Amino acid sequence: MQRFTRIARSLGGTPVAAVSLVDSDNQLFRGCAGEWVRETPRSVSFCAHALHESDHLYIPDALLDARFADNPIVTGEPKIRFYAGFPLVVGDGLALGALCLIDFHPRVLAADQLARLRDLADCLQRELQLQMLEQQRSGAI
Repeated sequence: MQRFTRIARSLGGTPVAAVSLVDSDNQLFRGCAGEWVRETPRSVSFCAHALHESDHLYIPDALLDARFADNPIVTGEPKIRFYAGFPLVVGDGLALGALCLIDFHPRVLAADQLARLRDLADCLQRELQLQMLEQQRSGAI
């Protein structure tokens, strides 16, 4: 997962890129480029919102977005201002988490950057799907 986050961080020019896995209570970060936490509650998760998007969730300035303006990780530490999340969906529509970019300053991405990041997320989705199939085949699931 680290290679995907390194590429995403480079494509977006952000200080943080991560791969999240979201469950009913938490989001866990399985890969990260840049300094970031390893886990947060789902209640403050941007990625949990990204799971419901067909392509991506793009927030140039979280303080100007009614869904996130009062979120404790926006108003307090780490003071997230920018987020772009690309849902990772496998199998018959199981949304596992997101490939996400995070910045502590507002940021605008060009349409071609968003498209390349979606392509990267699609590659990651395929790798996750192959890992799941391999685990099923070996009886690990």
